[in-house]
Amino acid sequence: MITKEDIKNKLEEILKDSPIFIVELKNNNNKIIIHLDTNEGIKLKECSAVNRSLNEAFGEAMDDITLEVSSPGLSSAFKVFEQYSKNIGNDIQIIENDGVQHLGKLLSANKQNLELELKNKEKTIEKIEFSNIKRTTLVF
Repeated sequence: MITKEDIKNKLEEILKDSPIFIVELKNNNNKIIIHLDTNEGIKLKECSAVNRSLNEAFGEAMDDITLEVSSPGLSSAFKVFEQYSKNIGNDIQIIENDGVQHLGKLLSANKQNLELELKNKEKTIEKIEFSNIKRTTLVF
């Protein structure tokens, strides 16, 4: 039986020299869902190539598993740091752990925090620690 960890290890090996990064990997009753992205946005052919590579790597062991490889979708919450760095300059909405909401343009992000230019009259710059963030989404 192929485990989620087996898939993750093989996926990291497949993507090691690629601009593609893993956003999410989940296993739901023999259905493995993989969300991938790149800084420029992932293309269908890239998702298909990863899907093929995984099927080839595991062969017949994949017969009992449904594999879905796709982008996370524009309205999905951010899961990994790379999504923040990819979206610098874009409008995002942040909900902090205490329920406070912020709407603004993402100016910068490092592994500890981000800077957000709030959408208010004063164009206030807010620094928010990642440990305080409950959910982040793109705003359209």
